[in-house]
Amino acid sequence: MVKKIRSFIELNHSRKPVDEGDIFVCSPQQGEFIWGRVIKGNGIKVFAGNEILVYFYNVITTSSNIIPSLDKNNLLIPPQFVIKQYWSSGDFETIEKRSLKNEEILNVHCFYDGLYKKYVNEFGQDLDKKYEPCGTYGFPSAMLIAKRLKEALAKNQTDENT
Repeated sequence: MVKKIRSFIELNHSRKPVDEGDIFVCSPQQGEFIWGRVIKGNGIKVFAGNEILVYFYNVITTSSNIIPSLDKNNLLIPPQFVIKQYWSSGDFETIEKRSLKNEEILNVHCFYDGLYKKYVNEFGQDLDKKYEPCGTYGFPSAMLIAKRLKEALAKNQTDENT
């Protein structure tokens, strides 16, 4: 049997629905949990039609028992598109189902569409300019998300040491 190369430390697998407002964790490195939140659930019809828009917060803990403060102005990386498979494979684990309030959501979700060289929102609609934080318009693999998270963590550690 071929061993699967994992992008994240394997957490609990779940086939439960992923809903807007769900708070989840992922663990790109042993003993570290990065906190995330589902901002727009299944049904965003951007690429395949089952994308989920999530935030990853600049909040790292050694346990997933206590939910820390999660602030939209403190994101580790720009918003990302993911699919439910990340929960069913154990890459992400929902910690709590919680309603999402408007004040917890960025006013504009901005993505750079490299194919058409323009800025768009989460529905692919043109934006008049770049808004921060600005992600890449596309569907990243779990491996790419893990890489982006690890790079952001490393940058934070470098910034703290300077």
